[in-house]
Amino acid sequence: MKKTLFIIITILISLNIYGQNKNQIDFKAVIKSNNINNNIKWISFEDLSKIKTPLKKKILIFFEKPNCPYCQEMKETTFKNKEVVSVINKNFYAIKFNYWSDENVFFNNKTYKSPNNFHEIFTYLVTPTKGNYYSPTTVILDENYNKIQQQPGKVETGQFMKILKRFAISR
Repeated sequence: MKKTLFIIITILISLNIYGQNKNQIDFKAVIKSNNINNNIKWISFEDLSKIKTPLKKKILIFFEKPNCPYCQEMKETTFKNKEVVSVINKNFYAIKFNYWSDENVFFNNKTYKSPNNFHEIFTYLVTPTKGNYYSPTTVILDENYNKIQQQPGKVETGQFMKILKRFAISR
């Protein structure tokens, strides 16, 4: 009798626990699913080279370096803003690149390498500002790979939106 009662109680407890787990909300999953569209769709230079020309969007390149607090802050604030993410994803091919990287980059039918310091693609696309390179630096290219905007340093969300909207296809 005790054995049967024990089995029945165990089954009831198991069903109760199963029912509770089934009704519990997995908040991490909800947050992740809500944020799927709140992230910039970054691509690599290699991915860009695979896109058929003529390009349908402009190119936004975010040049960063490791341990750069301004780069990190911009990634955590400006690039997490829903409006910024939406405008970038709709109007730009977005590339995030460590300009101290040692990887070879194929861009616009040419291979760029990394010498001892700054990557060649960085020094090709970025013009020094007041004789210096700044981290981060954001560069916007047109559909034909011509530079149309360079923005050195960390850019606040409002200012960044103004820059993006100036060059966006769909306004």
